[in-house]
Amino acid sequence: MQIRIEDKKTGEIRVYETIPNTTTKSGQPRKRFIGTVGPDGTLIPPAPRKRKSSPKGEPDLAALQEELQQKIARVEELKKEVEALNKKRDAFLTLLQNIAGILRDNIPPDPGKS
Repeated sequence: MQIRIEDKKTGEIRVYETIPNTTTKSGQPRKRFIGTVGPDGTLIPPAPRKRKSSPKGEPDLAALQEELQQKIARVEELKKEVEALNKKRDAFLTLLQNIAGILRDNIPPDPGKS
């Protein structure tokens, strides 16, 4: 059975075929797109779907080596950045320990506890 649905924006009439839904076994049938109705009333089928094609030929070794060198250089930059951040973290933790020690030394003992 065919269903004709008009697109209100473009005015195209799209034609669908109803297929019983056997996967969910519900009463709601599925629709499969057949095509659009042309200006002269003929059915225009949809364009075939393009498949992803695999790259043809051998990969360019020079380009791959250049990309590899760039990635190695980026890794080295990131390693240096990590080292710098680790030094900052260590300095910050030392500062926090010094502040905690100063606070412990300067807090007067509570007279109610003893």
